[in-house]
Amino acid sequence: MKKTLLTTVMAVIIAAQAMTQATQLANNEGLEMMGMLNSNKAIFYSKKTNLLWVSNGTAAGTQSFTNKVRIPDIPVTTVLNGVLYFSGTDMAGGTELWATDGTDAGTRLVKDIYPGGISSTPDDRFIVFNNRIYFSAETQANGREIWTSDGTAAGTVLLKDINTGTGSSNLRGLYKTTLAGNFLYFVCNTPGEGEELWRTDGTAAGTILLKDIKPAALSSTPIILGTYNNKLIFSADDLTHGREPWLSDGTPAGTSMLKDIATGAMSSSADNFIEFNGKMLFAASNFMHGQELWQSDGTGIGTTLLKDIQPGDWGSSPLLINAIKVGNKLFFAAYSNDAGMELWQTDGTTAGTQLFMDIEPGEGDAIPILLPAYANGFGPGNQLFQGNKFFFGAFTTAAGYELYISDGSVAGTRMVTNLDGDIGDGLTLNGYYISGSGIYFNGDDGVHRGELFKSDGTAAGTVLAASVNLPSLDGKTMPFVILNNSLLFFGDDGNNPSEELNDLYRLNINDVVLPVNIIAFKGKNEGNKNILAWLTGNAVNFDRFIIERSTDGSNFTAIGNVQWNGSSNYSFSDPVAASGVNYYRLKLIDSDNSFRYSHVITLRNNNKSPGLKLVKNNNNLLVNYQLSSNEANIQVTDMSGRVMYKNRITGNNGYLNIELPSAKQLLVVTLQEGTSIISKSVF
Repeated sequence: MKKTLLTTVMAVIIAAQAMTQATQLANNEGLEMMGMLNSNKAIFYSKKTNLLWVSNGTAAGTQSFTNKVRIPDIPVTTVLNGVLYFSGTDMAGGTELWATDGTDAGTRLVKDIYPGGISSTPDDRFIVFNNRIYFSAETQANGREIWTSDGTAAGTVLLKDINTGTGSSNLRGLYKTTLAGNFLYFVCNTPGEGEELWRTDGTAAGTILLKDIKPAALSSTPIILGTYNNKLIFSADDLTHGREPWLSDGTPAGTSMLKDIATGAMSSSADNFIEFNGKMLFAASNFMHGQELWQSDGTGIGTTLLKDIQPGDWGSSPLLINAIKVGNKLFFAAYSNDAGMELWQTDGTTAGTQLFMDIEPGEGDAIPILLPAYANGFGPGNQLFQGNKFFFGAFTTAAGYELYISDGSVAGTRMVTNLDGDIGDGLTLNGYYISGSGIYFNGDDGVHRGELFKSDGTAAGTVLAASVNLPSLDGKTMPFVILNNSLLFFGDDGNNPSEELNDLYRLNINDVVLPVNIIAFKGKNEGNKNILAWLTGNAVNFDRFIIERSTDGSNFTAIGNVQWNGSSNYSFSDPVAASGVNYYRLKLIDSDNSFRYSHVITLRNNNKSPGLKLVKNNNNLLVNYQLSSNEANIQVTDMSGRVMYKNRITGNNGYLNIELPSAKQLLVVTLQEGTSIISKSVF
């Protein structure tokens, strides 16, 4: 007790000496960032008034600047040639395409695409391609289709009426527009071909269906996974091989399945694609192995299992997207029975793929989350901190979840400090920035809970950077953008408890750091689908976002991919959410393949679902299921996400008696019948 009290007192004294004064830029406006025009000017909108704001990082330069247009709850934006383009609303035109340079005079309606007061509701990522903006919009004559704009009314035109006539070629938010090489890829759902992959070179003639992967009107439902050698990586279901990885170079002949990893109708669930030493590394499963580490040179014969880290059906579930390269090694998190979820390394060979460090000794899980660094300025930079080190978060029973640093050697890997001096979590990953001098993060030292801390990688250099929240709020400051050489972050001084509207603050720092943070992440339910939307800070160095869903709040599965398009606003529609409560989070993936998670949001879906009853008796799990059709997929996972059992079941109802290797653990059983999903847990 005395030691804990002394640690707390010392933390208060050190923090008071080290803390930098934060300047409040806006109070109780609930500002949300829409985009960076340059390194000294950012555009926001107020959740309180739905008006546009501009900031140069100073209190005098942070203000509302126009009342011409109101901002929808989930605006879509991008920046082109120093101008922010966004979906805005006024009384005369509804929701249409607008532009602003951060002044009242420079705020204008680009085009009333659906003339009159009816909205065309521009959406779908606002991707910049060949100095033009591409998005979806709806009109009476053409339905919802892909449009393009050069920023002028005359230059804002329909790209192609893909589903000719008044019918739409897809629903709002489902085009999944993505850049790879010399083409813009997107997904269309047409009566003749179903939901399939299309591409454009920016012309109507060059806008084509790449391949009707699942024949006739059936949908292969492409999920975009990344890029490799200027080719698009995506997964699709061709009816014969299940969902497997595919590659496309933008031509029909060059669009083909990479490999049938889980041979036959089973799906390999390939995910986590990154590039390492000229090859693709990714996670996939088949009949013989659970989700394990695979590699590919872009050919079927060159696509092989790199290492079966956890033999058997469970798999090691390698987390590759936030992997960090140090020298000739790649560091990532993976699971094994002996060590739990820990830090692993690979040099691209089977022998060189091995456990790096068992941070939480034995079978316990450290669950390391690697935190890549970025260069100053815009664009991707070196993943390493000061050229040879990286930060990561990890859990131990003795200290909780804390900040670690490593130079790629076992001797050079250590906990930076036990921030709260106890077993509580000192590190919370609401957002972070890494500069040349250190990492800024949301932390808890036992006194300042959810405040902004900074660390240079040493215990002595880990200090409170700013304190703005009232102690009673137990708040979470959130750094999100560098503007005019100042770190901007959100907080709440508690002077308006009746409204959940954040305050905007500035922290003067000595060096520039790029953001890797989600400013806002929210969603809503509309009938049978859940619509998600999120706002990034100055995310100019991002590559893509992977959307993950869970029905228990612990076991998440990737359900979609959204490519970064240079804007700040993004959205995704989940039309097959499980009945009841659904949990969602984002994987933020940099162009260097760095990675971290967003916070989790919860939505309720009222879809009907199949019946599922569970009884656990020692090492046996009895499953009683009822189906509305004749077949479904069933899967059993533990709380770390390891797959313990999976199978295809048939018949309208039946029983399964599953023998398990361990009796004392919480299990999650997921039953998927068509678009209907239900999950239940049992201990």
